[in-house]
This record gives sequence, structure tokens and C-alpha cells, in this order.
Amino acid sequence: MSDILLAKSLSEMNLEVAVLTQRSDSADIIAQSRYHGYSLVGDAKTFRLSRTAKNAKDFKVVSMAQWKGDCDYSVLVCPYYQYPKSVSTIYKEALDHNVSLFSWEYLYMLLKEGVTESPSCNLRELFNQSAIIANATTVVNAKANFLQQQNVNIADIINMPQSRFDDYLKEIVKILVERGNAEIGYYESEQQRVKQLSRED
Repeated sequence: MSDILLAKSLSEMNLEVAVLTQRSDSADIIAQSRYHGYSLVGDAKTFRLSRTAKNAKDFKVVSMAQWKGDCDYSVLVCPYYQYPKSVSTIYKEALDHNVSLFSWEYLYMLLKEGVTESPSCNLRELFNQSAIIANATTVVNAKANFLQQQNVNIADIINMPQSRFDDYLKEIVKILVERGNAEIGYYESEQQRVKQLSRED
């Protein structure tokens, strides 16, 4: 389902998109610019809110680089707040292999703002952030979380004030907290219901 959501999101941004039918050792989608001659593969990931024990292999950054094939870019789409918060191998891998660490939250902002590619609007740099950031990153900092710098860059690309970009992220945190509380409430009510059942029930 997440692959269809990713395909639909990029299609709404006016890219030509196809969902790949190969289910293993492959990206989820392939997309191409209608106007500016670049292409990308994308892999869509979702994680349970309760799942905190993630490691580099869960993100498959190196695999994404291999799946790129003849495309220009490789784009990994994950929940923004489930990327590692400080240092991680995935940041170095993304910089080394120019794999874009994109997010559903970015797509939410882009779609809400009506950002679409056109003959006069080239969105290529959205998917090339790892290469851009790598040029300004020292070896000693290669594993550092670069998402804050990427946020600044993306806001600039789409001409969005940084304060508005940050407000979107705050809005999304609020949505996540509300959803988490709703899920906790559901399971607590289910616990109470089950406790009231008879042995036979």
C-alpha cells in the first residue's frame, strides 16, 4: 500500500510514475520527469510507532543505491521522525551513494503547498540533497544527522519560509501524538472489555 501512496504522491507532483511489480530485491516505484530529463527509483517504508529498535539494514540505503540502475536518483521515503536522531551509518551511506533520505512529511508539505513540476519548475534538486550535502560534509561528520540542513535546503528550493516549514513539522508531531493517544486509549478500553468477559467468552 505504501508504494501506491508514494506513486500517487509523485504523480500529483506531475512526474510520470509506475509501480514496479517485482516484490523482492527491487525498489517500489520508478518515476521520470516529464520536462527535465531525470529519473528516479523510490522505496516506500513505514514503521509501527511503537517500533524503536531499528538499525541500518532496516533502511536498505546501500540496496537503494544498487537498485538505481540507469536512473539518476534513488529516493528512500520513511517517516521523518523515525530516522535516527543523532549519528548513524545510514547518513554516511546516503552521502556516499547519493541516496535521498526523503520522508512522508516532506511529501505532505509539498502536496499541501501544491508544488508541481512544470517546464519552468525543475524539482530535481529535491532528490539530489545527499550529493549536495556530501560536498559540504567532512569525513569526521559523515555519520551525523543532516536532516536539519536538508530541511533548510528543501524550504529554499520550494520558496517556503523556514518558519512555515518548521510549522508543518510541528503540526505533524501534534497529529502523531493525537494518533498515538487514540491508539493507547483503544487498547486500554479493550483490556477493560476483556477483563469483564466470562471464562467461556
